[in-house]
Amino acid sequence: MLTAYLLALAGAGGFSMMVLEVAAPRLLAPYFGSSNYTWTNVIGVILAALAAGYYAGGRLADRRPGLGPLVTVAILAAVLSAGVPWAVRALCPLLVPEAAAESSAVPLLVRASLFATLLLFAPPLFLMGAMSPMTVRLLSRAGGVGWASGACSASVTAGAIAGTFGTTLWLVPAIGSHRTVLLASLALLVIALPGLAGGSGPLARATGAVGTVFVAVSAAVPPGPVLPGPNVLYETETPYQYARVTRRGDALLLQTEGQRRGAQAVLREGSFLSGGLVFDHFLGLPWLSGWRPGERLDLLVLGYGVGAVGRQVEHFFGPFSDLRIDGVEIDPELVEIGERFFGLDRGDPHLSLQIADARQYNLVSKRTYRAIVLDVFSRARQVPSHLATREFFETVKDRLRHGGVFGMNVIVPIADGEALPRLLESVRASFGEVFVERIPGSLNMLILARRDLPLDLTGASARLRAQDASRMASEFEDLRRLLLAGWQRAAKWPGRPGFAPLTDDGTPFEHLLLRDSLVAWSRLP
Repeated sequence: MLTAYLLALAGAGGFSMMVLEVAAPRLLAPYFGSSNYTWTNVIGVILAALAAGYYAGGRLADRRPGLGPLVTVAILAAVLSAGVPWAVRALCPLLVPEAAAESSAVPLLVRASLFATLLLFAPPLFLMGAMSPMTVRLLSRAGGVGWASGACSASVTAGAIAGTFGTTLWLVPAIGSHRTVLLASLALLVIALPGLAGGSGPLARATGAVGTVFVAVSAAVPPGPVLPGPNVLYETETPYQYARVTRRGDALLLQTEGQRRGAQAVLREGSFLSGGLVFDHFLGLPWLSGWRPGERLDLLVLGYGVGAVGRQVEHFFGPFSDLRIDGVEIDPELVEIGERFFGLDRGDPHLSLQIADARQYNLVSKRTYRAIVLDVFSRARQVPSHLATREFFETVKDRLRHGGVFGMNVIVPIADGEALPRLLESVRASFGEVFVERIPGSLNMLILARRDLPLDLTGASARLRAQDASRMASEFEDLRRLLLAGWQRAAKWPGRPGFAPLTDDGTPFEHLLLRDSLVAWSRLP
């Protein structure tokens, strides 16, 4: 009977440990983003905490080899674990001031996430690590040490497997990261409490009583909003990211993890323009491809999101062309947000929307387009590394028709670092030439390239100036002024010796962004 109880407790510890490990980056993401460096901080701290716990638990098992100490450690682990989601919401906003939520502050976010992980996640994981050697010591009374070690490891691993798959595939989508951690803490507590009947001392019983009250209250209290505020209309935790809809003046904004001031999409009341943001500049791609009113326009939007760019294209080009928009979005919940708040209509006859990864779509699709938009960001402000390599841009080129134009939104902390030149060299290696346009008032840059033909900014500007605004959509005059000003700022990338294109097996783009962010950080006054 004791053996079965000990193995069940070991499995519950493994389950809680893995739930906390998987949920940690998601709990931290609204404040620090979920870059590879946040994940590295989480994994590194977890491994260090577990290693220290294994050692300390082994020492404690030799000094006090009883059930009472093990149960006390398990209850304390459950209590500390249950407090993590609440502590994250209380501490993390203090570590990331509102003014620090820009790409130039990435080093601050990395350090802050390391501090938060050490302070909040290390203590419960230290105790969960300590449970294993203490369990082995007790199990060895019923058999050899080898059997006890193997049985305990198998139980912990089985629990960890359940925590890994259960958290990602079921618990987080169903109840969110906050409640998932509380549920795992409650499970560990429920399995630990019967051990108090095995002759535990007053300290263990007092710990069990206090722990039961704390975990029960933590689980019963509604979590409330992650980032509360009077202008927050909606927030959710999707399978890929934290997302919220906020109102700023006359505009609705979609903001994802780590964003406080910027936005992934903007919908202004009474307007189809975003106020000069990069989304407006995407509307120049058809003109750069040589399109004229009345001609067919096939557009591919990689990173369709809530449909902000598609809505603009519908307004400015739909009535004046045979329009088809193919949208590709990996996160289905963003599409649902678009339908609810941003006017996305999946029944639009001009729109075909696919839930897929952008690179995967390019590889399997056989369609070709007059213009392709790439507006994909994982971790709020970083282009995924697999969408920033020469191999990927070759797939983009394959999807373009002769003379088709490609436009890519990218955010870089500094223009004279390593990330932007390497990215531009990657595009140039596929297309032959590349132009870059900085978007005023932001860190965004628009990268432009054309298949087979030179990008004729002068000719496109002349055609756009000659277009009769009275025969086009409302706000066309405003759009024309914006595009012409942008094309005047655009410059052809001359190349820079020593900067090789990015490749699938080379340095990840994200790593270059962090190095440039460190340089930007050092330049701050």
